Parts: sequence; structure tokens; C-alpha cells
Amino acid sequence: MADRPVRIVDAHTHLLPDRLARAIRAYFTQAIPPESFPYPPEPAAAHAALREAGVARCWSLAYVKRPGSASALNRWMAETWLDDRLVEPAGTVHPGDEVAAVVDEALRLGLRLFKLHCAVGEFSLDDERLDPFWARVSERGLPVVVHLGHSPAGPTEAEELAVLDRVATAWPEARIVLAHLAAPAVHEALALVRTHRSLHADLTPVVFHPVPLSRGDLDGVAGKILFGSDLPSLGMSFAEVVNHVRGLGLGPEELRARHPRLIYVSINGVGETGPYVKKRVYDPIIQGLSGFADIQSQPVTNRPQMIRTIVCDKTTAVMAAQAVAAALYAREKTGKGDHIQVAMLDVMISYLWPEGMMQYTVVGSEATAADPNDRPDLVFKTSDGYITCGTISDSEWQGFCRATGDPALANDARFATPSARSVNATARINKMQEYIGKHTTAEWLERLDAADVPCSPILRRGEIIHNEQVVARGIITEFDQPKVGRVRQPKPAARFEVNEAAIGGPAPRIGEHSREVLRELGYDDPAIDKMIGDKAVRVAV
Repeated sequence: MADRPVRIVDAHTHLLPDRLARAIRAYFTQAIPPESFPYPPEPAAAHAALREAGVARCWSLAYVKRPGSASALNRWMAETWLDDRLVEPAGTVHPGDEVAAVVDEALRLGLRLFKLHCAVGEFSLDDERLDPFWARVSERGLPVVVHLGHSPAGPTEAEELAVLDRVATAWPEARIVLAHLAAPAVHEALALVRTHRSLHADLTPVVFHPVPLSRGDLDGVAGKILFGSDLPSLGMSFAEVVNHVRGLGLGPEELRARHPRLIYVSINGVGETGPYVKKRVYDPIIQGLSGFADIQSQPVTNRPQMIRTIVCDKTTAVMAAQAVAAALYAREKTGKGDHIQVAMLDVMISYLWPEGMMQYTVVGSEATAADPNDRPDLVFKTSDGYITCGTISDSEWQGFCRATGDPALANDARFATPSARSVNATARINKMQEYIGKHTTAEWLERLDAADVPCSPILRRGEIIHNEQVVARGIITEFDQPKVGRVRQPKPAARFEVNEAAIGGPAPRIGEHSREVLRELGYDDPAIDKMIGDKAVRVAV
């Protein structure tokens, strides 16, 4: 069988039914004070915390203490998490169960990951009753997370690794992932990882403490080490785990030393230094820190307001893409890669500075500079809707005055020059509203266009797809999505004259290209048919 790597995930955790969670909590609090170890976490809160921490995919690992409960737990894991984009659920089994029946049911449910907790279940990994389990996961190449440590606190003694050696030898096609790298017996465990092709390990912290490794310990086996963080139950932030892993030689300096052309991109919330580095960060946090929410403050109450879309996330993605393009160009010139660090906070302050922070540009004059945002916004209510228009230049202001039909407005000294209109911005905008409110949207757009004043309707989202400019540009395209029907998507915004960008068609269905991918990996059709029949691989129907 081809040597297929275990899929790397951002974290492992244990999102379990309430009754089981209470039992596990009671077990672990024999050795660990419950007030310092909220474990296992409440599933909904843990799910939200993982998402907020930036975790893209995590394993939720189930395990049992006694025979007879694995089957029901596996059904709960599949029903609760199998369709969740964040969580990949694990099944489990106890050697006292009808092992073959429990595992076969788990596979029929669609579970493709397993956990064996020898400490909690009080069994040995090489218990011969587990042979049907090892036979099935080996045949399918499924990952099995193994926890050996025989105590509530979970440490693994070096002599316990002998059983792991025996299992890895007996079942060389099993994809065994050693939880916590068998801490504290990490060096003995690393020797086994180097010895056995199919043996992997994760670096999940052990009850508040990172796996005890030093720089260079992972040389030669970095590709078999899964990055892990037992979020959110171990009191360590995602940033702390990232920094620990980088300290083991998996950071940009070490990787670029091995691969000089590598472009290594680090994206985070507030950067890698400073008092906020341990904070969990997501879009509204950056809106608050960067001044974005302040710029949106309500005119009357001055209450800050959030933009109701993930503007910081998306702007950071665009900035990172631009940076990568620049690094690729530089590499073509120099032959060298780079390490790009992009923090959401840095991006948004830079993004807002030209107009949003204008009054803070001249050092020493901050207190006397006018706030360019201390004025009503340019949303004008017509008699039947809303429009926006701009009157920055003299010609635009004079055009607006003509459109009102009131010659006296053009002679108002408060608005006679650009600087006067800026100083008296609030009065000017309120005055414009007095005129605009008297007529319909269509009438005002006609008048303002005739006077060459920048203007547009303010569209509701449901109106956008039918707007004449959007339609004329062909911004939104339609195509058939199997099993869904007719769908809309905006075309790529950047239009290339030579290398035209286009939507490649409907999104592939789950399993649509399974056969093609497996053939590329060297599997023949009988082998693929067997995987499909065993439900190890999904195909589109």
C-alpha cells in the first residue's frame, strides 16, 4: 500500500455528550483541580472558541472507560459532527466490546478516525482482542490517536512504549498518532517515530505544559509530527502553541535554511509581539482596535459601530495575496524566498490611515486638526429612497446648486470654496438633505447627472443583481450547480486581457473526483472499488 501521510489538523479536542463529559471530568479531577482544568469542554462553547481562535480543522476524539458504551458514543459523534466543517469526529472501541461489530458500525456511519485511550480504558494497546480493530484500520490506512499514559494526569513512562513498538511492528500499515508525543518520554517516543514508517505523533500540550522538546529534536521527522493544541481546555492560547512549535525548528528561519526559495507566510491577528499577543482575535476585535468601529460612529450618540461583514479578514487576505505576488516577483529576480508577516491590526491601520487618521499625521498638531469623519455621512434620503452624491470640487458644488433650482444656494459664503465647504461640512450636508428630501430618487439622479455631479442610488442588496450598471458589466454570472439548481456568483474582479480569469464551473460535489485523484496516486480500479465498497472513500452520486 502506498505510504499516505496522516492529514494535519490544527488541534485536537474532545467534544463529547454531557453525561460522558461529566464522567471523564470526575476521572481526571482525581489528579487535577477542577477549577483549573475545565475538561472536557462544553461542546457549543468549545466549538465557538475554536473558530474564534482561528482553528480551521480539529479532531474531536472520543474514548471510553468500560465496555458497552463505544457504539452509542460513536453514533453520537457521527450524528453530531460528521457534517461539521470544523470538526472531524473520531470513533473509539474498548477491547471488552464486540470489537469487530463496533468498528464495522463506526465505518458504516462514516467515521474515518479513531482514538484509543489506554489510561482511561485500563487496557493495553496490544490486547489481542483489539486485533480486528487493527486489521480494519490497517487495511484502510485510517489514523488512530493513541494515549498510553496510565494515570489520570496522563504521563507516559518510557517502558510503556515497548507495547507501542510491538503494535507498530505487527501492524505496519496502521497510521498510529501518538498523543502528546508520549510526554514526558518524548525522546524514547521519537526513536520509535524514526523507526516505524507509519508512526506519527502530535504536539498537543499536556495539562498546561508544552511537550518538552528542544530545538533540533525533530530533525528528520518534522513531516511526521502533527501540529496540535488541545483547545480550549488546557489554558494555552493558540499563539503560545504556535510559538512553541516554531521554537522546535519548524519556523520560517529553519525551513528557509533548508529551502532557500521558500516563501513562508505568517498571518495572525495582532502580530507576534506586544501585550495582546496571547489574545484570541477575530474580525470585530480588529475593527475595535484599528479605529474602524470609531469611524462608523453614530453621528448623534457617537456610539461606535461595526461593519457588518468580515472586512478585516478579507482585507488582510488581499494584502497577503499582494505580498505573496511581490515575493514571487522578487524571487524570480534574486532566486531567494522570503518570510512575510501579515497582522490584521497592521493591515487595517495602514488601510484607514490616508483619510481616517488624517488629523494625526502632523506630529504636534493633533489637537487642532479637524476630524474628517466628524460630520454626517453622505447618505441622503429622497422622497422614496436613498442616494449619495459628492460635491468636492467647485464645479460639482455649482452643479448641485443648479440642480436644486435655488440660485441663493450658490451665493452662500459658507460653501463658496472647497476649504469653506470642509470647515462647514455638517451644515453643508444638512442643507443638501433639505433639498434632496423634496424629490424622488429617479428625479434627483437625472438632475445630478445632467449637472455632472457624482451620484448613485444606494441599493438594497436585493436590488444589486438587477442594477443596470451591474448587468451591463456582466459582474454576476449564473450557472447550473448539480443538486442545487441555478446559482449566481460574481466574476473575478480583476479582468486580464491576455490571461482571462473566469469561474471554472460549479463547485465539485463531495467525492466527484475521488477516482481521478486515486488513479493519480497509483491505485488501480479494483483497489478503488474496494475502498468505495468499504466506505473508506466517498464518491459523488
